[in-house]
Amino acid sequence: MDDWKTAFFDPCDGIAVTHAQWTTTTVTLTIVATNSTAPCPLCAGTAARIRGRYWRTVADLPWGPCAVTIHLQARKFACPTATCRRQIFTERFPALVAPSARRSRRVTDRCRTLALATNAQTTIRLAQDLGVTLSGPTILRIMRQSPLRSLSAPRIIGVDDWAMRKRHTYGTIIVDLECHQVLDLLPDRTAATLAAWLSAHPTIEIVARDRSEIYATGITTGAPQALQIADRWHLLHNWAELLDRIGNRHRSVLQQCPHPTPPSPPPLASNRPSPRRRTHRQYLDDQRAETRERKQALYDQIHALHAQGFGIRAIAVHLGLCYRTVRKYLRADICPQMKTYPARERMLAPYEPMMRERWAAGCRNATQIYRDIHVHGYAGSRISVATMIAAWRRHEPPAPTLAPAQRTLTVRTAVAVMMRDPTQRTDAEQVTIAALSAAHPEFAETIALSDQWTAMIRTQNGAAFSAWIETAETSTVRSIRDFTRKLLQDEAAVRRACSECWSNGQTEGQVHRLKLVKRLMYGRAGFDLLRIRMLAQR
Repeated sequence: MDDWKTAFFDPCDGIAVTHAQWTTTTVTLTIVATNSTAPCPLCAGTAARIRGRYWRTVADLPWGPCAVTIHLQARKFACPTATCRRQIFTERFPALVAPSARRSRRVTDRCRTLALATNAQTTIRLAQDLGVTLSGPTILRIMRQSPLRSLSAPRIIGVDDWAMRKRHTYGTIIVDLECHQVLDLLPDRTAATLAAWLSAHPTIEIVARDRSEIYATGITTGAPQALQIADRWHLLHNWAELLDRIGNRHRSVLQQCPHPTPPSPPPLASNRPSPRRRTHRQYLDDQRAETRERKQALYDQIHALHAQGFGIRAIAVHLGLCYRTVRKYLRADICPQMKTYPARERMLAPYEPMMRERWAAGCRNATQIYRDIHVHGYAGSRISVATMIAAWRRHEPPAPTLAPAQRTLTVRTAVAVMMRDPTQRTDAEQVTIAALSAAHPEFAETIALSDQWTAMIRTQNGAAFSAWIETAETSTVRSIRDFTRKLLQDEAAVRRACSECWSNGQTEGQVHRLKLVKRLMYGRAGFDLLRIRMLAQR
């Protein structure tokens, strides 16, 4: 008896099982405290004087198909500290159940794990399989009481915004780029809120962010010691938007350039005819041919055994056949075959010439042909007509196809070609780039600067940044000069993006995970619960 008690309840927790009662569906355990003293929850003074006892009913995890109920005897103690506000207190059982709780900590922890991984409604259904009945508000209360991860001193973080309600309300997510964990969610994306959070974490050394001026101001105010790094993806995205504006101004030039459509591969040569679907009649003919071959082989085997001197019964036992079957095969001078019956005339046979005439006239609609012959007395179904028309259509030679028309080069396709790595462009894309450069001087200059910019960002060649800025500042394209002027306003962060390895890619991934968690909540909970779910999950 004592062995199973210690298996489920550790005696070191200050409790002991004194009685157990089993039925086919329930298990009732009586538990009492074993410590002679208890600490006061306010002043932590050790109390030994007992002032009363009462019983608590606690639900525990089921044991197989049996629901478990714990009758817990709790004691009331008198606090020995005279200045303590709580003169009488009840003893706590921190390893078993929380104060005033009706469910054990094991039940609460299991439900909390399910709720953080799914949502409240799913947790209610799964908890019923565990024999635990919970309501939606109870699940939300358990989730809000979840312990959050203790933050270590972060050094390198990423900052980005996320949409609570797209185009209306936005928040801020902060991610530890070294540990790949969400550090915190902020309810807005203002500079003051971010600066306050950064001021509370003075160990931050590097912050990766997008090109937002709000975040730049907040980081400068809250963490002036931190180095700011612009995100490389946003730099490439901003350049693609620049190319899109240039392409929209010169749509007529794009229409004169070839589209980088890859040539269609030649058809595979094959001497084997194209497979066609067998008709039902062909299937029956094949089945009859296989049956004839099988019977002929059996006929030859029976006559060969009989020629060796075996009797009819011995052959029947050897081949697993009936005695009469072996005798019939031996008496026949040729292999017996199934009787063949003359094919019945199909119901469509009298109307087939009319159908052929309509087919030759160009009518390929089975329903229309069915209506035509139905007027002349056809009483069959439309499916029979459709089956015959489908067979004719399969044997009809394919119609000649026209050569594809020349596609027009769109702005989106032109931007994609210009943003691609020059070493990975196909021959067709090289032709398009050459045509764009020859069609307009702005495209020639833009393509040259685009290749240098994308290569510098992708290879993190920060040494080429100054030379590229000097060339872009003297560009004849106004959009490029405006782009360069905005880069110089955030020059330090952009320079580090071209040389440092840190970026906001991990932060963007956590934003995608946040979107999944938000959709699992069905929009029924607020920011506080969303923050708990992101910070409490492992």
